[in-house]
Amino acid sequence: MRELITTQAPAELQKYLMLLNSPQIMNVPLKELKLMCKKWIGECYLKTGYHSPGEKALTLMVDTFVLDLKNFYSKLTTDEITEALRRGTYKEYGDFLTIANTTLFGWVKAFKATPERGKAVSYMITPKEKDMSADERKSISEEAIKECEFFYKKTGQILDYGNANYNYLWKIGKLRFTEAVWVDYIFQAKKEMLSELEERRMNIVSVSEKRDIEKELAKLDGSDGLKIEARKIALKKYFDEKENTKTQKSS
Repeated sequence: MRELITTQAPAELQKYLMLLNSPQIMNVPLKELKLMCKKWIGECYLKTGYHSPGEKALTLMVDTFVLDLKNFYSKLTTDEITEALRRGTYKEYGDFLTIANTTLFGWVKAFKATPERGKAVSYMITPKEKDMSADERKSISEEAIKECEFFYKKTGQILDYGNANYNYLWKIGKLRFTEAVWVDYIFQAKKEMLSELEERRMNIVSVSEKRDIEKELAKLDGSDGLKIEARKIALKKYFDEKENTKTQKSS
């Protein structure tokens, strides 16, 4: 549980501290987060007067925004996202030509970089984390692995913020593979990301956003995003092999 020291904060930081009191993205259930993202995106179209895309394109846009928030801004709160998008629609972060995922991502990025927001976070303390023993940290990590595995079995998707679960399994020696296998994971990740980017490009009419996607395609090789997806594939293989071993033992 986070604790906010609001009484010691200057008056100009109070509104930022209030935003920090809402749930963090990492703690919002996926189904609920999708509904929130759909609402946020709908409000952006309503406030700016832009026409909302068709249902298929909107669904893709929502799913992409969910992944962006989970992968890059999971520590921001729901109220912070609301505020970032509000400011964006009122052009506090500059002019924009369309409402697209790159637009939304840019607004959230700009909000996070706000100096006052950074100062407000310094008033947030997590005393329990500081006093946590090695056994407590281990217990939390293992519980996170179980949640990740359960979600994968249920949806076929891996949610691993900052590759924390992957890194923990690698650290304790439960996850190991050769360089050749890693190259294969990279190849699979690239194939999946190329397919997703191409699908996004097919559903976009904005020339500027198409150019943004082309830039993503051009610098995909060796990117951090590609490595993150490859590690998720490694986790899938780990969970699959674990389940196969369990099945073989029971038969």
